[in-house]
Amino acid sequence: MVRLLVAVAALGVVLTAQMPTAVTMRAQWAPNPPEEQIVSYLLGVDDACCVTVPHVVDPLCDCISAPVTFLERGLHHVTLRAQNYALAGDVRSLQAGPATTVEVRINLPPGQVGDLLLLDPQRQR
Repeated sequence: MVRLLVAVAALGVVLTAQMPTAVTMRAQWAPNPPEEQIVSYLLGVDDACCVTVPHVVDPLCDCISAPVTFLERGLHHVTLRAQNYALAGDVRSLQAGPATTVEVRINLPPGQVGDLLLLDPQRQR
């Protein structure tokens, strides 16, 4: 079983009207059970080619994580699949399990607030 959590890495994003700005987040998940002998994971965004993430557990969170970058705003699908060898030690027998998928919507930041007024409470009476 693969659990997938997506956490925001940084929100210091500055946008310009001329070009889109990428948003990078961190995907984090619990490792599969040891008896599955996982060697790596395949992490993908939408229809882009998957990235191979080694099965290295971070002892601080007891999890595995990798950065995920979204180049455009809108709805995206992040998929994660565990990989192991069908025949122990035979690198030619690499196989992948079923995908876990989460949807992520990347929104534009809100626009500038208009019509800001400061009122004197004494003058309103």
